[in-house]
Amino acid sequence: MPGEMHKVMGELSWKSLSKEDQDLWDLSTAIPDEAPEFIRNLPQPKNVMEKTGYYSLFLDLMGWRKCNFLKTPEYMLSDERPVPHGYADCDMNMCMTSEHCADAESTRRILRQFVPRLVASIHSHRMEEAALWGGLLAHFIQDGSALGHIFPNAMFYDFSTEGKNHLHYHSLIDGCEPELETEQPALLGESESELIFRLGMISEKNLVTAKRSFFSMLEACRAGDRKTMNKLARPLMQSAVFQVASLFHSTLALGLNRVKKEEAEKLKSFRLVEAEGHYHHPGGKYGHIMKGHNVVKGKKVALYIDCGNGNERRVEGFGMTSFVSVRYLLEPGVFDRLEGAVGLSSRYRHDQTPDMEVEFFIGVDKRYNRRVSGELDYGPGMKKVFSTALKAGNPPRAFSAVVTGAKTVFLCAVSGLKSEKYNYPHIVVVDPRLGKKR
Repeated sequence: MPGEMHKVMGELSWKSLSKEDQDLWDLSTAIPDEAPEFIRNLPQPKNVMEKTGYYSLFLDLMGWRKCNFLKTPEYMLSDERPVPHGYADCDMNMCMTSEHCADAESTRRILRQFVPRLVASIHSHRMEEAALWGGLLAHFIQDGSALGHIFPNAMFYDFSTEGKNHLHYHSLIDGCEPELETEQPALLGESESELIFRLGMISEKNLVTAKRSFFSMLEACRAGDRKTMNKLARPLMQSAVFQVASLFHSTLALGLNRVKKEEAEKLKSFRLVEAEGHYHHPGGKYGHIMKGHNVVKGKKVALYIDCGNGNERRVEGFGMTSFVSVRYLLEPGVFDRLEGAVGLSSRYRHDQTPDMEVEFFIGVDKRYNRRVSGELDYGPGMKKVFSTALKAGNPPRAFSAVVTGAKTVFLCAVSGLKSEKYNYPHIVVVDPRLGKKR
């Protein structure tokens, strides 16, 4: 996105902070002598908010080529490559110039490198240095919230029917300037790992939002419909204001050991219905897990399960069927269990035969597991930590599966374990949530 929007979003993120947080950051208006040359070359800001906006230009001012980064190697990736502008692909290259799509694990790797540096600088009361790390991360997060940086630019041409005029989609999308607002920042973690996890989950959710607006953005670009383009761009850009403000707030709390009890109370667990699964394996009828719904004859219907009180509608849960799975990327050391309950739908009983063999299981892997399997066989690295046979007429079963040390967690349902007869019953997973040690 153009520098002006980076600056606007950076200023809004600073403006979103409480007066208490702004005072604790204790930044001067002047750009410090220890700042990189590309920052020192900027005009002197009028106030700290404007300086934060300047710092949000970080990666653009630094340039994207390795020769520019070599002048300031401390701001390079650990393998001596430039920090990507926004989403990176699986090879840690900028997604927008890649042939590969965005990779969530790459975002986590970048956060793992720079979030601890930001927190360490605050802990040592090197606030001006911390603000520079904050600017680098702000730019990375902001570009990761711009459609032109989320997808390989080639996709805009691959999926577009060209007319008489050639369109520079990246420039058109980068030119979006929706009206943005301040956001109430949130504490996103009681530790660096939890902060990285929650930022990563927001990033994955935004990636799904971007995918769902991709074709609408293409059509708006072709029609020259700036109003619709701004409308489509706004949710992601508004999210970036929240993420950066929450990054500033959370790293301050961690670095100065000022995590407030009332904020920490909200972080006791993480509900999976609030996130997007990292990868859905499509199962029966090639559907996937649905939040708050089962799918009956092609239509979404409410979840119903009998937990002992008759048919009960459950909003907070997942509907699924056989040969379906979803995985989530964790950060080791943050959560130690996955809790919830699972059973068959008490209202939609299609294909619930007395002799059916359907297994629901939870698996974990201490590595980032990329394996895809039609039989839901995720290799020797995946360990089952919960398994239950789903039988017609049986009550739902509660689970509390240990996920300590896991980087990947799976929720899966598979049929035909001992025969070639497959069943596709409607399954309800009730409010699955990651919990911390009690």
